[in-house]
Amino acid sequence: MSTIEEIVAVPKDETSTAFKRRFIWRMIGVLTGGMLLDGYILGIIGPVTFSMQAEMGLSTFDLGLVASMALFGILIGSPLGGWAGDKFGRKPLFMIDMGLFLIASAMQFFINSLEMLVLVRLLMGIAIGAEYSVGWPMMSEFAPARLRGRLMGVTILAWYAGFMIGYTTGYIMNLPDPMPWRIIIGTSTIIAAILFVARIGLPESPRWLWSKGRKNEARAIAHKYLESAEDMADMEKTEVRQGVR
Repeated sequence: MSTIEEIVAVPKDETSTAFKRRFIWRMIGVLTGGMLLDGYILGIIGPVTFSMQAEMGLSTFDLGLVASMALFGILIGSPLGGWAGDKFGRKPLFMIDMGLFLIASAMQFFINSLEMLVLVRLLMGIAIGAEYSVGWPMMSEFAPARLRGRLMGVTILAWYAGFMIGYTTGYIMNLPDPMPWRIIIGTSTIIAAILFVARIGLPESPRWLWSKGRKNEARAIAHKYLESAEDMADMEKTEVRQGVR
């Protein structure tokens, strides 16, 4: 038995080409799904602003505040998520991020004040920013080199598709007899729950492990999940350069 096989210690069917391809499709699904959810959350609120304003007595300034909170959250979540992903790993942030999506989405059903609405949109913005900072690295670090560029492009298209789906869903649910706006924006909970469950059990990025000097763990995960020897070799050429102090 080779050194790599000793490190991995998994059945051969879990290192087969079919297993690795199923994993890659799963990874593509949860990563593009995360970007779709980002766009959905930003798009779904548009068609319900008038209902929200009428019920809660919001001013134009209040509506602007609500709309801007998600963007402000992205401004916080992106650098914070980038720092956390580099320091603690992609996997923990991958789950915490979607957990925050799930909690914030569920909170939408119980919004009873402007302050709570602002808080929920802020939390969602933070989750979106964190998703940006972990989703693209995970895609680039697991995707086969020959497909990496195209798959990164797919994630961008998924965001636009999510925004369009969210806005269209909100518009349709307002016709002909408008549904409660809390239920409309709360539909993101369904997507968040599916993605949270789908992300359970996904491995840490081997490239991140390699960059931290945990080379045996990196090789084990790469051997189990990466499809080609070229991708494994590419991982082992990764160098981490410290910034000048």
